[in-house]
This record gives sequence, C-alpha cells and structure tokens, in this order.
Amino acid sequence: MSQLTEHPIQRQIIGLALSILAIVVVLVAIHSGFRSKANQIGSQLDNQKARQEIGLSIYQRLFSAKASVFKLSTLDNRLELEIVKKRFDDNLLIIKEGLAILHNGGVFKDQIATNIPGQNSMNLVANYYLPESEGYVLEVLELGPAIHNLDEQAQLLYQLIKSRIELFPNEPADLQVRIHNLIKTINTVLQRTQENAARVLYDSQEKTSQLSIEYKESENLYDSFRLPVVVIALGLSAYLLLVTLTRVGKVIENRKQAEDQLQLLLDTTVEGIFGVDEQGTTTFVNPSASRMLGYSPEELINRSNHQLIHHTRSDGSHYPASECCMLEVLEGGTVHTVDNELFWRKDGTSFPVEYSSNPIYRKGKIVGAVVNFRDISERKQAEKRIRTLLQAIEQSPVSVVMTDTNGDIEYVNRAFEITSGYKANEVLGKNPRILKSDNTPEEHFKELWQAILSGQSWRGELQNRKKNGDLFWERAYIAPVVDETGSTTHYLAVKEDISLQKQQEKKILHQANYDSLTNLPNRFLTLDRLSQIIKEAQRNQHMAAVLFLDLDDFKKVNDSMSHEAGDKLLIQAAKRLKESVRIDDTVSRLGGDEFIILLGSLHTEKEVLPIAEKILNCFKPPFVLDGRELILTASIGISIYPSDGDNPAELLRNADTAMYQSKEQGRNTFNFFTHEMNKGISRRLQVEEQLHGALERNEFQLYYQPILDIAKREIIGTESLLRWHNPILGEVRPDEFIPITEQTGQIIPLGQFVIEQALCTTAQWQNQFSKPFRVAINISPRQFRDPNLIKQIKAALAQCSIPSSSVVLEITEGVLLSGHTYIDDALSELNNLGVTITMDDFGTGYSSLSYLRRYPFGNLKIDRSFINDITIDPADRELVNATIAMAHGLGITVVAEGVETEEQLNYLKQQGCEMAQGYLFSKPIPAVEMKHLLQNKQKLTTA
Repeated sequence: MSQLTEHPIQRQIIGLALSILAIVVVLVAIHSGFRSKANQIGSQLDNQKARQEIGLSIYQRLFSAKASVFKLSTLDNRLELEIVKKRFDDNLLIIKEGLAILHNGGVFKDQIATNIPGQNSMNLVANYYLPESEGYVLEVLELGPAIHNLDEQAQLLYQLIKSRIELFPNEPADLQVRIHNLIKTINTVLQRTQENAARVLYDSQEKTSQLSIEYKESENLYDSFRLPVVVIALGLSAYLLLVTLTRVGKVIENRKQAEDQLQLLLDTTVEGIFGVDEQGTTTFVNPSASRMLGYSPEELINRSNHQLIHHTRSDGSHYPASECCMLEVLEGGTVHTVDNELFWRKDGTSFPVEYSSNPIYRKGKIVGAVVNFRDISERKQAEKRIRTLLQAIEQSPVSVVMTDTNGDIEYVNRAFEITSGYKANEVLGKNPRILKSDNTPEEHFKELWQAILSGQSWRGELQNRKKNGDLFWERAYIAPVVDETGSTTHYLAVKEDISLQKQQEKKILHQANYDSLTNLPNRFLTLDRLSQIIKEAQRNQHMAAVLFLDLDDFKKVNDSMSHEAGDKLLIQAAKRLKESVRIDDTVSRLGGDEFIILLGSLHTEKEVLPIAEKILNCFKPPFVLDGRELILTASIGISIYPSDGDNPAELLRNADTAMYQSKEQGRNTFNFFTHEMNKGISRRLQVEEQLHGALERNEFQLYYQPILDIAKREIIGTESLLRWHNPILGEVRPDEFIPITEQTGQIIPLGQFVIEQALCTTAQWQNQFSKPFRVAINISPRQFRDPNLIKQIKAALAQCSIPSSSVVLEITEGVLLSGHTYIDDALSELNNLGVTITMDDFGTGYSSLSYLRRYPFGNLKIDRSFINDITIDPADRELVNATIAMAHGLGITVVAEGVETEEQLNYLKQQGCEMAQGYLFSKPIPAVEMKHLLQNKQKLTTA
C-alpha cells in the first residue's frame, strides 16, 4: 500500500485497471440482465401463441355448444334429438380437453396442431403476467368442474326433452319449466367460459404488443451502450457481447414467427371473424369474413357493421340497430349466440349465419366486441332435408324401429304406435321381443340374426302380437346401421303391416279352393284331395270311392222360382250332404247342381252302400224356400278306386257316367259304375261333338203338326217342331239333343232359326191358300232370358211379311215362376205386339193358378199325360174338366195335345175344348208334306 502510495504512476495504472474492471463488471451485469429479459420475452411469446390457439378453439366450440343447446330446446323429433345431442357431446369433449391443456400443458389438436412448449402447470402459470394473468388463469381453471358437471346436466336435459317428445301432447305441465331452467343453467356456464375464452384471445393480442414494446426497450438499451462497450471492452467482452446479440436475434425471430403463425391461424380459419368498437364500427376483419361477405377489408373497416351486413331480417323486414343482438353485447356485455338471422353480401344476396358476439374488456370497461360467424347455408339445407326426412319417417305408413347393438329400442315412429298399439314411451329401452308371437318359426329368427350379425340385411314376414293381444302380419326389412369406420352402431327395422294383404291372400286362396255359395271345396280342391286319397289308398292298400251327385229337376226349380231361390236350395242341400257323411269325408260342389263326395279308407265296396242310402234319405224331408215346401231328389253315380280308375279324372268321369245311368233309371237312386255304362256316355259326347256346326251344315229341319178347330174339324194352324238328322248319328231325338243345346247355349241360334223358318213358311201358306193359318213356336226358358228375343221376333215378322196375330208362342210354367221383372216386361210387350201366348204342358210343373190371371195368356195347352186316360180314368177326366172350366172362366182358349182316338176328341168337344192336335190327325211332318196335307185335307176326320 505504501508502495502504491509511493508510486503515483502505478496508482494511476491500478486505478485505470480497476475502472476497466468496474466497467467490465457493469457490462457483464447489464448483459446478464438483458439476456434474462430476452429469455423471458421468448418464453412468453411461445405461451401467448399457445393461449391464442387454445382460446380460439375453446371459443369456437363453446359457440357451437350454445347453438346445440338452443337447438335442443326447439326439437320435437326423437331422431333429430339424438343427432344434436351427439354434436353437443363432441363439442363439450374438446372444450374439456382445452381446459386440461391450460392446466397441464401438452398437445391439443383441433384442425390446426397446437404445440405448447413442454412445461408443467407451475411454470405455465408463473410465465403468465403477474398478478393480473395469474388471477385470470385461476379463473379459467375454476371453470373446469362446472364444465365437467355439464355432462350430467346435458344428459338430464336430453332425457327431459325426449320425455316431452314422447308424451306430446300429454306432457306434464311442469316439464317445460324444468327444461327452461336447466337450459338457462347450462347456458350460464357456457357463457362464462366463452367470455373467458374471448379474453384469452384479447389478452394474447394485448400481451403480444407489450412483449414487442419490451423488446423495443431492450433493443434501445442495447443500442445505447453497444458502442462504448465495444470501444472500452474491445478485448475483454467480445464473447459476451456475441452471446447477447445472438439471444436478442433469436427473440426477434421467435416473435416474428409467433406473429406469423397467429396471422396464419386467422387467415386460414373457415369462420369469419371481425371486431367492432363501442360504436359498432368495424375495426378488423379476417379473410374468411371478407370472402363470405364479398367486401374487401378496406370496404368493411371503419364502416357501420350493422348497416352494411345486418340491416334486414330473414322475413325481409327492416332490422333496427337498436334491436341487433350482435351489437347488444356492447351495452351490457351479454353474450349472444344466434343461428336464425342473415348477413347480407355486397352483391345484395343474403345467407344464413350462426354467430356469437362477445365483449372486449379493457380495464373493466367494454371497448368493443369480437364476432365470429359461419355460413350455415349447407347446414340449414341439411337440417331442412333432415326435417323433411324425419317428417317423412314420422308420417310414413310403415313402421320404423331403431335399436342399439344390444337390441334395445331407441326410436319408433308414429306408424309403429298405430300398428302395435304401444306408445313410444312404453317400448323405448325394451327389446322388440315384446311384439313376438309364438306363430313365427324360430328358424326365421335364427336366419334374421345370422344375417344382421354378419353385416347383411334380412327380409321376411313375421307374425307379431299387438298390445291388446291381437295377431298381425308384418313384412320386415332389418339391417345394421354402420358408422364411417364400418362398425355397427344400431339396427334399423322397416316394417309394413300386411295383415290386410294376408287376409286378402287367405280370402283369395279360399275363393280359389272353395265354392263361394256353399263354402264347400270346389273342383280344384276336390281333385287335389282326391289325389291325396288315392296316394293314401295306394300306401295302405285300401279302397276309395267317388260319389257324383246331381239334383233332380233342379233346373226347373232354378228357372221357375228364381236364381235366388235356387241358391238357397243349394245351400240347404250342401248342409244336408255334410251331415250325412263321415267327419273325414269330403263333400264338394263342382258347379250348378252337381256335388262330389269323396270316401277314403274303405276296405270293401259294401261300405259305400249305407252312406249312399243316407245321402238319398237326407233329401226326403221337404226343403222350405220362401215359405214354400219343395220335394227334391238326387241321382248318384259311384266309382271305386282302383277297379274303376287309378287317377282323379278317370274316377270322376266314371262316377258321372254312373250318375246319368241313375237319371235314366228314374232318378232318386244310385248306381255303381260298370264298363257297359261307357257306351251311354260315349253317345252323349258324340251328340255334343256333332252339335257343333250342325246349324251351319243345314242338318236341322222343321216339322209341323196340324192344330184343328175341334168343332169344325178344320186345320187352323200348326206347331213347329225341330228335327235333327246327322250324317254320322242319324236321326237324333229332340229329347236327346235339346237339353244339351240348352246347357251349351246353342238353343239361342237354333231358336232364331226356328222362328224365322216357321214364320216365313206359314206366310207362304197363308198367301197360297188365302187362309189365316197360325203357327205355334216353343220358346225355352233359356231363350226367354235372351234380351234379343223380342227384336228377333219383330225382325222375323217384318222379314216374312206375316201379321203378329198369326204367331203363337208356347212357354212352360217354369218361365213364369222365376218371378223376374223381365218376364213381365217381355210378356207385356209381346201382348201389345199382337202375339198370342200359350201356357204349354199345363199341370205337369209347379202350377200357380194366379199366374194365369196375372199374365196375358190367350191359350192353355193341356199336357198329353192327362189326355191319354181321359176316357178310362175318372181322376184325369175331373182334372181336364176343371182345367177347361177354369180357362174359360178366365177367357182363355184350351188346346189339347196328344189326342189319338175319336173317343178322346169327342169327350173334349163335349167339355167345350176349342182346339186339339195329335196322331189322330197327323204326326209331325216336313213342310212339303204339310203343304200337301193343306192342299188336300183342310177338313180332317182321321190321320
């Protein structure tokens, strides 16, 4: 020390060294502080970038969550409820992940990858600005439990709204109040969180500006001491200065990178974002907003936002700024989320938007608002399509059922409720087995589950049971519902109630196999059952029998008493037949008055006898029709398997042949088939075959039998009678071919032929002999039902130029007893035409004397069966006497047919009978012979 004192130069050197050392120490201290500041700025820039990204993501998701809650409150459809609830749950999950990142750090992914530097929660909080930001972070973290509680609240809201939909219109009065209060609670939590998310965005921008200012201050500080330090410490601190400059450059680079990434985030987000000041003037706008609105940023900034893009409501009415939800936040800070308004583009078009308006605070005062929005045109269209689809499903006439993968019902539409009788709330959560009946085979269900569990669809028919126990049929289409990954999430069943169709099918099947009148098996089912009986007989070596039954004279009953009466008779006959056979025997109706009885499990032919006799006896009691008693008999033919045939067609044909044999034997009996009977059936088939085309081949000819005036013994007319000579069959009797023509309808053209020939021939005789000859023509009941009969007669009268008074039409009593109105009309028209009507074969049918008085008969013809024994049988004489007296009393002329002796003629003359015909005078003869007879014998004594 003394030496230093002693050497001034040394002291100066030491002082200079100490000064330099002090400067170096100060320089090092300043450099160290600057480096610390640079590190702090870099860390905070990274954190600010992370907070911006997280805040924006949470803000957007909260916006969507609030929109979902709003949507939930308006739903009235269960399927749409499920969709919106899923959207809300997805948003809530991402919000909770964002809060967890703020608390713990880590990686958060939501469209844009957001990387936070690896930090724990302590240094994340410590790196926020104090004390303000620390309190802010705590506020955000405190909202975490509230957000997590939303899971439970949202589930409760979902259940309440679902109950409201299911119970509508009978939901409890307090249900809507509970829903409203719960929505209010949820929205409060969402709004608070959304406000804080908005603050995160705002705070990140403000803090970034502060960091920039601090960096500028640090940069100025560095510039102020940089040159002196370099000059003074040129050789001592170059390394330290180099480190400092490198760190500052890195800070600048990090800040620029953060700003670029933030700008990239705003530029690339699909949502439109703009800010307004407290007057509603636009302060900033991102590219998406500019693009959607059609304005450049310069055209939007410093313009009244509401007047430019928000001036008109969706209904076209003016939207005052004072009512604008977007600007209302500037007054009281109330956050609004809206999805039912329009924004207007520069070109004058509009588009629906979903937007949220959040306040911007500065030192506790609202200084503006940030609005983010999205074009929801596609969503609105999708929602409209969904609503249309849901409405279509609800209004669909087919049932729609959706279950989860466990088979528990989650949704049913209105058609399901109508069809099954169950309300939706009665089946939700339950298995579709509640509809199961025991009538659907288990194999159906096995096939069903095998198909849908393998990812395939299933189609089929199920018979289910309604709530009230009634069975019903459904045609079902069941298929798995898969998500985008191909995983099955639900099962969908679309079912159509086909109960009516099944009833119709059953009815059609019944109609195809059963007679509609008697409800007996028809020909088709009879042949099928007969085939089964034959197979069983072959298998068991048994016999079987076919009984072919035909009602005797049923045609007369049907024609005389109306078809309605005939139908009643057939129904009664069918009932008696069923009561006369064994329980396993089959009684069927082939058609008309023909029935078939099938007997199986026979050991001998004798077993058929008591059954056949019982059937005949069942017809002995009179049938009662409309208060009248009627005796009806039946003729039966029997064929035996295997002796008379080994197939259904042959057995039926042979039984039919045996039945005709019973008819020929006098009816009301039965006959077993014999091979000799085939000759008779062959004859009938030959007659039927030759009748076809016989008229065209001119094989028919008219014969005439004279009718005499008994008192004058003079020919006054003829009866025309049809004869048939076939080159193969020879002469065919009328009683053989006429019934066949009536059955086949050939009687109509034959009748027209007879009318034309008889009238024209008679007209020739009248002209030749100058006599008013009359001609009698037989008209069958089938002809009388022909609506063209009157026209044919009028045409023939005109064609032949013969007066109508020369025509006599002979009809049987059966025509009159039908009771049809057309009978009255036809007889009245014929009478007005001047044609004489004769009642033919009087006394042989179901005579009703009242008809003689009711209808305009001119003649009454007594049947030959009463004339034959008139001279020897007192009973016949009395009947003839009474008939003549009755006819005269009614002013009707009497004609006797079948007169063969002078005694008969004389007796009839004594009783006052006016006309007669028979072999006593002449048999029926051809027209040529009749002409010769008229020329030579107009007065006859005997033939």
